[in-house]
Amino acid sequence: MDELELADAPAAVRAALALIRHGQHLSALRLLVLAMRTEAGWQASFVLGVAQHRLGQLAEAVKSFSDAVAAAPDEPQVRCARATVLFALGRLDEAESDLHAALTAQPASALALCNLAIVREARGDAGAAATLYDRALALEPRLFGARMNRGLLRLARNDASGALADFEALLPAASAAVHVNRARALFGLHRDADALDAARAALALEPGNVRAWLDAAHALASLGRMEECRDLIQAAGKALGRSLGPTPESLYVARAIDRQGVCDWRDRDQLCAILRRAAREGTGARLLEPIMLTDCLALPLRPAEIRALADSVAAALMSQARAERPHAGVPADGKVRIGVVSPEFRVHTGGFVLRQLFRHRDPSRFEYFAYALNPEDGSAMRRELQALADVFIDVSGWSAAQIADRMRRDRIEILLDRTGFFAGARPEVLALRPAPVSVSYLGQPSTLGAGLVDYRLSDVWTTPLETQPHWSERLLLISGVHAVFEPDHEAPQPRTREELGLPQDAVVLCHLDQLQKIEPEVFGAWMRILAGAPDALLWLADGGEVARANLQREAEARGVPASRLRFAPVRAYPGYLECLPRADLYLNAFAYSSRSIAYAALHAGVPVLMRPGESMASRLALPFLKQLGLQELVAASAGDYEAKAIALAKDRNGLRTMRERVRLAARGAALFDPARQVAALERAFLRIAERHRAGLPPEAQTVE
Repeated sequence: MDELELADAPAAVRAALALIRHGQHLSALRLLVLAMRTEAGWQASFVLGVAQHRLGQLAEAVKSFSDAVAAAPDEPQVRCARATVLFALGRLDEAESDLHAALTAQPASALALCNLAIVREARGDAGAAATLYDRALALEPRLFGARMNRGLLRLARNDASGALADFEALLPAASAAVHVNRARALFGLHRDADALDAARAALALEPGNVRAWLDAAHALASLGRMEECRDLIQAAGKALGRSLGPTPESLYVARAIDRQGVCDWRDRDQLCAILRRAAREGTGARLLEPIMLTDCLALPLRPAEIRALADSVAAALMSQARAERPHAGVPADGKVRIGVVSPEFRVHTGGFVLRQLFRHRDPSRFEYFAYALNPEDGSAMRRELQALADVFIDVSGWSAAQIADRMRRDRIEILLDRTGFFAGARPEVLALRPAPVSVSYLGQPSTLGAGLVDYRLSDVWTTPLETQPHWSERLLLISGVHAVFEPDHEAPQPRTREELGLPQDAVVLCHLDQLQKIEPEVFGAWMRILAGAPDALLWLADGGEVARANLQREAEARGVPASRLRFAPVRAYPGYLECLPRADLYLNAFAYSSRSIAYAALHAGVPVLMRPGESMASRLALPFLKQLGLQELVAASAGDYEAKAIALAKDRNGLRTMRERVRLAARGAALFDPARQVAALERAFLRIAERHRAGLPPEAQTVE
């Protein structure tokens, strides 16, 4: 409201507005109440509403603004003010109606455009919000709310450069929030020294800003200035009256792991050394949040080291939980009641998995209770999953204890965890042991650590029984492929090579998975493959400007022109499905194999080359190739992998023959028959239930 000018208002109203600008809201309120006894006019009602809004009297503010609207229906600022309060009350339809009315009266109202953008963003329409922010800023380039909100929207879209431009357009800023958000954008660009300066600028304005203290500590740790980081954390504790919590070492590890996601491998060896020491000493939980264990799978750590880190993280989770293991009574109809907990009840790889599981279940033997960790998003996928599950509960706003209590009341016999430590997961629910038996399926391709889950459901190729020492869970193995995917999902129409910026005559080698999975060893192999196959190029997922620059620099350092790297305009499932058919050969990473993308590539007739290792993460695509009879695409070593790729890339006839082999092998294959896969899963679920009902402990076994 500081931008308002009410020059024509009565003197008492102008005085009240001045009081509001100096934070004296109650004094302004008293003055306005007195003034309104003798002076009429919309300005008095309007400023009264402003004072009430600042005091948190939202219902009263709506009434005052409504009085002002009745007196001056064509004043945009009045409509905008009422819309602001209606928005705060969750009355989005009414707020949007006011803003449209304001724009009808004054189409060039930057404030109304900005506020309408906020409403559209709250409705989940980020595209419309971005357009409205653009229009507002074209009219008023320094409109604070539009600049700040557009910058935050750009950050959410991984456009750190665009976000930084918006935040810096507000400089010199008297708001700590501007500098905090500048720091976020600078971290996104991996300009950590500049992020440190931004965090310090925020602290100069607002010494109690916790986010700024954390950002400064993160930056110092990331820059290797560990003692300065330790001193700053102590200073923050004194300034804030409480400890920040993280240690310099944990901040360093978090930032080093972030760097792997943009293929910045400068301190990879040091990161691995720290994690190996933590594995030996059992201190993984001091360094790692649970979600970070997933990223560790792309590092050159041995399965025993991953297990030690997971055990430490799981022990920390279990120590915070009062675990109960109820004995769910068997329903009168004898059905096995399975609870599926996941944040993937949406358009996501996991959403398609769950759709197939629910579609092809055996309702005579099983009941599926869906516990959605993600909120309603209005999508057709969400509605379909709600309809397919026997019982669907949105628990996105619940505490872990509330979720566990509901599962116990629902008498869940088998809790099926779909995501492990992936983004959006709630491993603390697993730690509460809300069902007599718990099973980990797909999701995180590693152990979750001792005590969280009883079984790991997998297959004999991905996790042979001899790998049981890598797992705290008991391995329950299917003799075929354990992964259920959806071969005929609503994929976008494949785009042409021209549309994708690919030359028609090139041999396109691709890896369209997360860049976190690209390790220096496999990237070096890919560069040697390009050197040995002059007509080939490498097509990678576009991870943003920082990742592109890092990969291009790494290619040049290995003697390969940066122009031989191309970047696909996809970042999320199912976007890559419109790209995969235009590739000639999919190159899998070594440490952390593609799974759903490899499956989709084979379904599209694209050969997938891989070199499996010891860990489950390195073997995720192996069952697909085994079941399709494509053993020659499984390399025995890194050298064999390179030789196979070069041979295929240099022999176009041989590559066409291989593509035809993949296409023919895929036609009618059991791999692409989700009903058969679900039947195999449910045989495993029955085996688990039989052991539980017989009072027998979990046991490693294979189910035919």
